[in-house]
Amino acid sequence: MNAVLADREIELTLLDDLVRTADNGGGALVVVSGPIGVGKTALLGAVAARAEAGTAVLGATGSTLERLFPLGVVRQLCEPVLAELDEDARARVDAGLTEFAKPLFSAENCLGVPIDTRDPAMQQVMHGVRHVLTVHGEARPVLLLVDDVQWADAESLRCLGYLANRLTGTGVVMVVTVREGSPDGDNQGVRALLSCASRLLRLGPLSATGVRAIVRQRFGESGSDGFVQACGEVSRGNPMVLRAVLDELVAEQGEPVDSAVDWVHACRPALLRDRMAARLRAQPEPAMVLLRALSCLGQAADQDTLSRLTGLDALGYAEIVRSLTAQGFLLPKAMPVFAHPVVREAVDRLTSPAQAERLHVNAASLLHSAGRPAEEVAAHLLAVPSPQAMWAVDVLREAAESAARRGDVEAAARHLRRALLDTAPESVDRADLLLELAAVERVVDAPAATRHVLEAVSLSVGAAGQAAAFARLAPASFAMSPPTVLSALRRVADQLGAPSELTGSERELALRLEARAMMGDCSGGPRIEAAVRRLREGDHDRLLETQGGRELLAVSLELTAVAGAMSANEVARRCQQVMDREPATAGQHGTGPLLVCALSLADRAEQAGTWLEDALASAVRQHDRVAQAVVEACRTLVLAGMGRGEELSVAATGLAAVDGWFDAVSAAGMLRVLTSLELTVGPGSFAVNPLAARTLELSGHRTDHPAISAMLRMVAASRVRGENDRHAVELLLDAGRQLDRAGWRNPALVPWRSCAARELHRFGDTDDAVELAEAEYELAVAWGSPAAIGHALVVRGALTPGEEGIRLLRTAVDVTQDSENTLIRATAHLSLGGRLAADGDAEAEQHLRRGRDLTDRTTARRLVEQPVNGSGGSAGQVEPGRPLTVTEERVMAMVVDGLTNQAIADELGVTRRAVEKHLTNVYAKFDVTGRAELKGAFVVSS
Repeated sequence: MNAVLADREIELTLLDDLVRTADNGGGALVVVSGPIGVGKTALLGAVAARAEAGTAVLGATGSTLERLFPLGVVRQLCEPVLAELDEDARARVDAGLTEFAKPLFSAENCLGVPIDTRDPAMQQVMHGVRHVLTVHGEARPVLLLVDDVQWADAESLRCLGYLANRLTGTGVVMVVTVREGSPDGDNQGVRALLSCASRLLRLGPLSATGVRAIVRQRFGESGSDGFVQACGEVSRGNPMVLRAVLDELVAEQGEPVDSAVDWVHACRPALLRDRMAARLRAQPEPAMVLLRALSCLGQAADQDTLSRLTGLDALGYAEIVRSLTAQGFLLPKAMPVFAHPVVREAVDRLTSPAQAERLHVNAASLLHSAGRPAEEVAAHLLAVPSPQAMWAVDVLREAAESAARRGDVEAAARHLRRALLDTAPESVDRADLLLELAAVERVVDAPAATRHVLEAVSLSVGAAGQAAAFARLAPASFAMSPPTVLSALRRVADQLGAPSELTGSERELALRLEARAMMGDCSGGPRIEAAVRRLREGDHDRLLETQGGRELLAVSLELTAVAGAMSANEVARRCQQVMDREPATAGQHGTGPLLVCALSLADRAEQAGTWLEDALASAVRQHDRVAQAVVEACRTLVLAGMGRGEELSVAATGLAAVDGWFDAVSAAGMLRVLTSLELTVGPGSFAVNPLAARTLELSGHRTDHPAISAMLRMVAASRVRGENDRHAVELLLDAGRQLDRAGWRNPALVPWRSCAARELHRFGDTDDAVELAEAEYELAVAWGSPAAIGHALVVRGALTPGEEGIRLLRTAVDVTQDSENTLIRATAHLSLGGRLAADGDAEAEQHLRRGRDLTDRTTARRLVEQPVNGSGGSAGQVEPGRPLTVTEERVMAMVVDGLTNQAIADELGVTRRAVEKHLTNVYAKFDVTGRAELKGAFVVSS
């Protein structure tokens, strides 16, 4: 049996019985109704196929294209009968016809001559049709099947109605189908015909068993339960929809399994859409108006809004919804919903651009008047290309703010770009819009953001207006701004004047510009000196009282911390002063991340904990996802400062996947987090870290910035590590020198010297390794944070053999007791424990246990297995035959060229003592005793 009829056994059995009774001269009219695609036509086909031998099956189909052709449906029924009549039957037919009707029922021209369809001529035609069918059914039952009778012509409907009232004794069973709810069926002819029905069969949706039967027929297997369930949900038991979806899956060479469930839900068959569009074209205009309005409103559709948008009264609205639901275009729910997404697509295809624009404009106005959410209203304004009134600008700005709060910066940018269409080209409102747009565009389109900032500044009135435009952007965002923006910023600051020469709001603006200019300055030493000078000036307390002053202090404190130009304790104390006066609100991105970065470097990250908790609570209350992302970025800085590796790794990965935080966090802050990850996860993680990739993606245009330049070299070093470790070290040293030239000398930010020292020691370049380690230690002591000093001592202890190395490691353990950084504390204990264990000291287990307790097992194992593990022995000895370092090769070449030690020192920019150390290593590696032997060895090696 055809699978589409798997749920139609009751209907088929009833129709079979009626056909059998017709063999005894009985007659009946059965009406089959249901929505589009439910299987009415298939049921007629099955009835015809099941008819017993000897049953005469006559069929006809109504069509919208032939409704104006009189007697078209009747002609389809009678032509085959008249063509098959033998002489005897022909004679009986003619005997029952009037002289007027005989030519109309000839085999050659069945109903093919013009007829006056008014009485009495039409009466003779109707009688003639019944007579022809009666004669045809004298020796056999006649099954008369008419599909889509709602589209039959009026004359045929009149004939069918006449026949339906006179079926007794004809042996004719008439089965007609009608689309339920169709407005075409709401006419006198259809109503008169249906009123004669002896049975009314309404076809409902397929059951789960029926759906499975169709799947089995299409694929040769029943399909998984999940797949069958999905098919039932998508098609809602409509065979036409179900078959269209399955045909698409077959075309895609898919299978009826659980993995195809999502595909089934997303499927939009083009042939199904075309068929729906063809059926919709026959709908009356009021119905199409409602369907277009429903498509326009989407989820915002309700009876009141739809009625107002369409202009329908309550009675007209209810009648159209009832009709469309009965036809299968809408679901039978309290609020109108399309039966399938392709119905909406078909409606949209039948909607002109002018109609769509008019609908969206009216919908936006209605929803705005009703107080609906701004993003709901803005969705309609986005679809309108023509300028609107100023209320539309307010709605779009509010929608952009809402989208930005939840972290959808692309949606925010779309709303603001659309708002620009409704503002005058030279207006101040346009300048504000451009700045709002630039603030969100930096994440998705940095060049566009730059253009919009400069355009906004040019539209602002006077120096104060232009300064206010720049002040709308967070200070940290200027670190990555292109030179054109920074040049414009400095120009406006010069025009406005120095803060010391201004008062009131102009002074406040001048302070905010100074903070942003200081953040964008990459001059190195001069910028650091300016930051320190700001912190030491006498108006410190006055700066704390205003937003602009606190922004300037926050920028100065981060720069000072990055440079290590003031003690860690002093920086932490001043950061706390600013935080005590800075409200921890959701929108406060200007100072918080900068202060947290400085505290993280000062080994006081925990000080920011309460402030961040309050800021997060404020962001959650306001549903501000951007503010939440900024707090999460600050949290990574706290975790970096506290050395909590596993939590930091998870938080950094999560941060890489969200937007909105980048403009609030400085490049130094990101460098701090990424370096901590490298130390925590292990060497080489820089190249695969998603946060590093995201940071460079957003700031790769500023390769001149020291932090970005250093990051790029660190990524490169991570990539070659393991394949070319020497080159990796050179890249690391190059990154460190870049930071040094910019004045970023604090080892707490990037301990590049100690990291390079470990590798150089592994290569046998012990003197260079020790020199780097000692230089980092001196910088760490000057900065004063326990974590920085402890890290430097651990490396020095690892490079130093014997009791002196153990003493340095013990000092590291003592110093780090006051540190918040558990990673550094664990490293100190594990390094000392490893050295003591190598010497057989029983105290080793105590330190190893303490180190393991302080950090996670993975990190602890990595720390224990460091290449330089403090095992002592020949750490200061150089074995013959080992390769030369890059520096040693240069020294050797200069010796062969005849340069003295002092000349070599001057050429390399190092001390004479450093040259002597390098030369001693060269002698040892070549196993020679002096310069003369070295020249000979050089010739041989060459």
